[in-house]
This record gives sequence, structure tokens and C-alpha cells, in this order.
Amino acid sequence: MRREDTIRLTHAYLAALSRRDVPALLDLFVADTPAYSDPCRTGVSSGSAAVREHLQALCDALQGAALTPLDILADHEAACARWVAELPAPRSHTLDAVTLLRTRAGKVEEARTYFDASLFFPGAGEGPELHAAQTPPPALPTPDVALPPGKPLDLRAEDSRGKTFDLRAQGGRLSCILCASRGVQDHAQLLAETLGEHLAGDERVLLVTLLDGTDVPRMLLPVARSAIATLRSHAVRQFQAAFKRHGKPLPPDVEDLIWFLPDYDGRLFAAVGVGLPLKSAAVAVVDAQGRLQGVFSGPGARPAHDAAALCQRLLPG
Repeated sequence: MRREDTIRLTHAYLAALSRRDVPALLDLFVADTPAYSDPCRTGVSSGSAAVREHLQALCDALQGAALTPLDILADHEAACARWVAELPAPRSHTLDAVTLLRTRAGKVEEARTYFDASLFFPGAGEGPELHAAQTPPPALPTPDVALPPGKPLDLRAEDSRGKTFDLRAQGGRLSCILCASRGVQDHAQLLAETLGEHLAGDERVLLVTLLDGTDVPRMLLPVARSAIATLRSHAVRQFQAAFKRHGKPLPPDVEDLIWFLPDYDGRLFAAVGVGLPLKSAAVAVVDAQGRLQGVFSGPGARPAHDAAALCQRLLPG
């Protein structure tokens, strides 16, 4: 496709969304392998039936809203569109959203829309409440990666806020590092919720998420940062709520207990011994001296349970 064709397809997509015209939206997608995602549902909807249902839910929620396209960036195979929706009373506020379109043969192969679902859909994007674990974590687990004793990790990166994360400057806290990517989004969400059950509300532990951005085109890096910032804002609110549930005062630096670090070249994943592309999400545990103590991966929630158990063993007292 030419760039002009990609822009024309993007305008058609936004116009159909403005009309809440689900058949017209679906007609813009490829017939064989369409995919769609947005923050009001976890994971990616694949196949025409699932994409239709997902788009219908979005259009229903946008009922009565006035949509306005703002900016479109495009090349011959992808586009990034920023748009806003003025929501009617009683929700009266402006929803700021970004949609990424990946095209094939003149159609949309995959669309991903990013916005702060917690400000838009009641209860959406909130995930389950974080409760104290009902059963104690298992005994000290065996990591998946054999780790020789060594010097502290040199793990430094800029997060979605433009702040620099430096593992060596974290005030003697443990770090629990979730390794995630788009391809293992559902598994990463499960591990994040499980880690929250065990560790949320404990200011001695940093919760760090590494996000594989090696497949993000350079032109879309600003959009990726914006989407990651939204994810982080939601995680901070969950973390703050956990302190309140446990009757603990909020630490003054609570904003810096949650970090989302995009990795655009694989360097951060390599530092914690995790290879790309991910076959499943993984969790790494770094002690208070900055030394990698274990990396846990595999199906289900077990990697998070094992990582939390190791954290509990490493915490003083």
C-alpha cells in the first residue's frame, strides 16, 4: 500500500467508529485473521466473530459521545491515529485515545486502541481486587535459571514518565521484575495480579515491569510511551489501594515503587537473563544489593507464586 492509501483507510476507520457502525468497521478488516484489542477487555480478540463483539462493546460504550480525530501518522503498512471522545453527562469528560492500525492488502489486519479504561468504563480495566493470599507461598523455590554469584546488575532505563530507573539507586529495596510482551499479554496479566496478591502494600519491594518493545516501529515510539504511561497509572492506583486495605500509610515515594520500562533493543531483558521473543511471561527477583537471585517462567500463575516466595525469604524479619 502507498502511504496515502494507509491514511485513507485510517480515516475510513475513524469515520465508521464515529458513526458506531460496527458492520462498516468490520468490513475494513481482513477476512481471514482480523485482530482487535483495547483496555476494556484483556487480551486480543481474534477472528471475525470475536472482533465484531469487541467492537460492538466499544461502540455501545461510546454511545452519545462526539469523536474528533486529531493526528494521523502513517507509512505504507501501519498508522497511528490520535482521537478524542467528548463523553455526555453524567460522565462528562474527554477521553483521549490512540489507535494503531497494521494493514495488509488494503485492509486492517490488526487494530489496537489505547485509553485509560478506568476513567471511561465503570469497573473496566480495574482488574480483580488485590487481596492477601489465602494460602501461604510455597517453600523457597528453585529458579529456572542457574545463577552464579556476581556483582550487582547494571539495569538503567528511562520509563514512560521520562524518569531514569537505576537499579543500583533503589534504597536497598528488593525488585520483583515482570517480563512481558504483547504476545504473552494474558499470561503477564495473570502474573501481575498474582504478584499483587502477595506483594502489593509492601514498600520494601519494587514492582518493575519490562515491556518488550523491540517490534515497535520508530515512528510509533511516542505512542508506545503514552500507552505504557496509562498502564503504569492504573498499576499505581491499584498499589495505593492495597496500602489502604492493609491499613498502612502511603509511603511518600509510592509513585516510585511501580516502574514500567520499555525495552526497544532487548538490552534490559538480556540483563535479567530472559531471552526474546518470550514464549511465556517471566518474573525475575533481584535482592536489595542489586543481585539477580532467580528467574521464574512457565505456564499458569506458578512463576509469580515462586517469585513472591523468594521475595519473602529475602526480606528482613
